[in-house]
Amino acid sequence: MMARAGERVIADKRDGVLHLLVHGAADAGCGEPAGAAREAAALRLSLWRALAGDQAAESPARAVVLSLRAWDWVLDDPAGGGQGEAEGAATLADICALMADGMAPVIVTLAGAVNGGGMDLALSAAYTIAQADAQLGFPQAGLGGLPEGGSVRRLARRVGAKAAMGLLTSARVVPARRALALGLIDSLASADPDDTAMAIARLIAAGRQGLPPRRDPGHGAADPAAFLDEVETARPRPGQGMRPARSALVSRIADCVAATLLLDEAEGRAFEATAVAECAASPEAAALRHLAWAARALPPAEGALPARPLSRVAVLGGASASGICGVFLAAGLEVLLIAPDGPELAEAFRQIAVAQDTAEAAGRLTAERRAADWARLDGALSADQAGEADLVIEAGEDDDAAAAGALAAIARTARRGTILACAVPRDLAALNLVLGTGLGRTGPVIGLHLPDLVQGARLMEFVVPAGAEADTRATLALLARRTGRVAIWAADGAGFVAERLLGAWNEAVASGLARGMPGEALARMLGSFGWAAPAMPGGVGHAVGRGVPDAAAATAWRGRMLAALANEGARLLMRGTLSRASDVDLAMVEGLGFPRESGGPMHMADRAGLVPLRARLRQLAADEGAAWTPSPLWDDLIRAARPAAGWRAA
Repeated sequence: MMARAGERVIADKRDGVLHLLVHGAADAGCGEPAGAAREAAALRLSLWRALAGDQAAESPARAVVLSLRAWDWVLDDPAGGGQGEAEGAATLADICALMADGMAPVIVTLAGAVNGGGMDLALSAAYTIAQADAQLGFPQAGLGGLPEGGSVRRLARRVGAKAAMGLLTSARVVPARRALALGLIDSLASADPDDTAMAIARLIAAGRQGLPPRRDPGHGAADPAAFLDEVETARPRPGQGMRPARSALVSRIADCVAATLLLDEAEGRAFEATAVAECAASPEAAALRHLAWAARALPPAEGALPARPLSRVAVLGGASASGICGVFLAAGLEVLLIAPDGPELAEAFRQIAVAQDTAEAAGRLTAERRAADWARLDGALSADQAGEADLVIEAGEDDDAAAAGALAAIARTARRGTILACAVPRDLAALNLVLGTGLGRTGPVIGLHLPDLVQGARLMEFVVPAGAEADTRATLALLARRTGRVAIWAADGAGFVAERLLGAWNEAVASGLARGMPGEALARMLGSFGWAAPAMPGGVGHAVGRGVPDAAAATAWRGRMLAALANEGARLLMRGTLSRASDVDLAMVEGLGFPRESGGPMHMADRAGLVPLRARLRQLAADEGAAWTPSPLWDDLIRAARPAAGWRAA
């Protein structure tokens, strides 16, 4: 099949078999929301036209093979909007219904990471073949939603209520072999699944055989009583500690799974479609989609070049660098830890072992993977070997002068193209000025921050000075992806972004406590909001229920929190430290544990209203001092009637 420029669905029809190759869907989640939504809508329309058009042809196909490669349709519009096409503007549910009930048998093949809409299509097929190394999943719950193609009923019937609830609520990726064991797919192919699918389709088209034996599509619901018991077992209960928005979503998923048996086909489809639309319209879903778009956005234009190879990392530091080493080991990289002395090196190795003990006990790390990680870890007491690394990170020196000396020594022996980085706050402009021409082989020292202020932090903050190689950003973006981190890009300044945001909040807390605002109301607010804020001043804890603090005081604390964080975010944008407002939200959520369903402070500012936010900041400035003076950004946004979270530098 030969594709013409701009084609999203390549069609080839021979001997009664229609073969459709869908491509370009893996990029549907990149870039900006509006452009990606148009791309997904165009792809959806192309697929609808190919399927429905053949069905209406004088000689429709007697078998169809639909090939999905690395399909990621997660951030599409659940309502199917944005097509703007009068002819056959179909939703994903329409396409799935046509495949399931309205045409010749459809065989779907899966390769790579296929999730979201790709799994909707797979469940609608008459037969599904996956490549042995395919990765499959339903990530919609992580975005506050449900599968858009009417797949809840199909999934529950195939795999049962318990497995369906697990797949739909966890948003976890399932390897193809596990998917086969669950009954999610029908067979595996060790090589190209298209070859197997086309051979079956040709036999069907020739009338020589039907579909191969497959698990009964209703197997999972064969025991109605057990099915409904599994639904109720998975349904959230009060007191489980689940956040309200999450509890509501899981309950809605449980309702849809139960409807598989409790409602007839037409009623069930209508019920599920309503649930999809209602979940997609929730404030929590909007916040989660905002963060997803921000995290998936392409790196700045400077990173458009291919990335350099990245396999070996050297880390300069002692025990304090053990966490950084653990991140890179988990990503499959070779790590050289360079400590100032033997006891410090031994302590760093001990801390790495303790962290792995915890991960292994929790089931996050296998013994085999742990052994492989240790095989890639080495230690040294001298930086002589660091020059062989693709990336060298200084993470342990006490002052800038010592850091400059260590980096200068490495720069003299490093391979051309080695990236030098500091993992602690440094004045990079001054540091690179001191190092000067000695950086000819490596380029300027960059900032690389992995915040560890909260458990589970996924932020990786980069500061890339002018003069860096053109492909440096692409290489760092690759590093973030390999380590499972969310990247933000900042300009040089005093401290890293996450720490500066937390500092602004702590100053706001200290100021409020000094003016007599009750600490128990702060604890109540944080407990209900769901943010275990790190490094709280004044010994303020998160205990809830010590008396009954005034609800108005808790509300005042919430307003102070939003004002402080959003205003500091606006200042970072106006100073040029960040180029996107969404990076403020990512820094708070991924770096400081801010509740994900909030969308971050800039997204919250839009929901609260920028005019009331500015008014509150003006009142705080009048009452408590100039530190609360509103950033000029609020005036600019209000005059232009623009949202804060979507702001980006021109």
